[in-house]
Amino acid sequence: MLDLTFATVVLCGWIFSVCAHEFGHALLAYWGGDVSVKDKGYLTFNPLKYTDVQLSLVLPLVFLLLGGIPLPGAAVYINQSQLRSRGWQSAVAAAGPGATLGVALGLGWLLHQLPGGETFLQGGVVDALGQGQGDAIGFRDSWFLYGLSFLVMLQMAALVLNLLPIPPLDGYGIVEPWLPRSWQNSLGQFRRYGFLVILGAFWLVPAFSQLFWSVVVTLTALVLQTSINATLGTFITAYGVFQGGAKVLLVGVLVVAVIINQIHQRRQPRPPAPVAPRPPRRSAATPTALKTQLRQVDQRLDQYLGGRSPDLDSDRDPDLTPDSSSTPTLGDLWYQKGLILVQQERWAEAQVVLAQSLEQDPQQPKVWYEQGRVLVRQGDRPAALEAFQRCLILDPQLASGWYEVGQVQLQLGQAAAALISFQTLATLLPQFAPAPHYQALAHGQLLQWSAALMACDRALSLKPQWADPWLYRGVALMELGDYDRALSALDRALDLDPDRLDIYYQKACCHSQLGQMTPALDFLHIALAADATTDDRPRQRQALQDPHLAPLASHPRFLALMSPS
Repeated sequence: MLDLTFATVVLCGWIFSVCAHEFGHALLAYWGGDVSVKDKGYLTFNPLKYTDVQLSLVLPLVFLLLGGIPLPGAAVYINQSQLRSRGWQSAVAAAGPGATLGVALGLGWLLHQLPGGETFLQGGVVDALGQGQGDAIGFRDSWFLYGLSFLVMLQMAALVLNLLPIPPLDGYGIVEPWLPRSWQNSLGQFRRYGFLVILGAFWLVPAFSQLFWSVVVTLTALVLQTSINATLGTFITAYGVFQGGAKVLLVGVLVVAVIINQIHQRRQPRPPAPVAPRPPRRSAATPTALKTQLRQVDQRLDQYLGGRSPDLDSDRDPDLTPDSSSTPTLGDLWYQKGLILVQQERWAEAQVVLAQSLEQDPQQPKVWYEQGRVLVRQGDRPAALEAFQRCLILDPQLASGWYEVGQVQLQLGQAAAALISFQTLATLLPQFAPAPHYQALAHGQLLQWSAALMACDRALSLKPQWADPWLYRGVALMELGDYDRALSALDRALDLDPDRLDIYYQKACCHSQLGQMTPALDFLHIALAADATTDDRPRQRQALQDPHLAPLASHPRFLALMSPS
């Protein structure tokens, strides 16, 4: 029971130190000109205010419990453009490690003040080299002192790790403002791989791990004003007990993570469901050719229904006949007619004809697929979803079926199901960029913005010149509060597709959140251009309800843009 109590106390102390670290960043940013950190709630010690609680707080805790590696914890998003100078940008990056050092010094001072602390720090409780688990009686009497000293070492480990000049660590953040812009852009692309490199170095390069812990132990001994051997012995004893309690505590941390995630999601406004663009239609024959094909199929149907075998004319369209080596069945003929009606955009007739084909043979995945597409065009998405699902039951390897079913699920708001569909599509077509892009849309509906951001990056690695993932990457970054990077992504999307009005709208939202009223209103004015051609003004109604544009609500230009005239 003592090991569980010890691990819990250490874990709580670590959470406090993470909060102190991020509070340091936020406080310096506030002093340096980014007042948005106050509105975002970062000037608190509340871990729920940090973005993406699972990835930024719980994941480092799990690594701490499993392996004692103190990964950097939660993250606050700083609006770098609001800081007064490059010096302030470096100071904000350094403030987190400074707070970590302050916590370590405070814990070291407290150890010296507590009864028995001086004796403990000189190695009087256990032998200097320790025995892995230490002296049971000595530890039971001094477990709190062990906990404080263990926390000091964790703080020093976090400090050394965070000061490495590797993106996205604070050490790189300190020097980044002084690097050439070209270097910043190049190193910025490495940001998402930084942690993987660090973990790989710990586990695959023994010399790196040995050097790292040697520096940490030496710095801890300096803070505690004790010998290196005594520090090392205390650490061995404390870490052995901590691991024993951590095995039980890990389950509790994961349960708390789920609860925190639910609370975090309920506190965020749910954005409108994104509508995925339709894939391009198949190339259609000329209207005259379609009429000729339809007449031929109708003649064969008349022969079939009249009790005669249909003639296999030599001039029939091979694309409409499933198997040119055999006589088409009645179901095949209905299917051929349905395809022609689809190309003529006679949706209601096509639905009836395809249904007749399915009456003849309900085990045709291609017919269920076309029926689903027709039902989508008619606006009956629940029936379309059922048709696509019947298609996939018959042919689970049909990639286009997974694409269509995922689209309909997104439009029906079934984001979790859509995510599975697009993940299956990605498995079938690993190089198909729309698969991870639509996974990002599904993650967005679920308010999983960090996951959405990673999915956008996967799509862009496959198709970097596609505007859609750049646009949604900007949306995800905006939802995460990283408005500078969001604007960069939106600018890239605009370079690729300058006529997309929704990109201008999202840029207006970003500038509004940054307090930049003039560009926000300029971009919003452009985004509302399409409303002039419609009576219901959908974009205007969206702008009136969008919380991202709330800072503009009382501005005269905004009121003029929202006026009915």
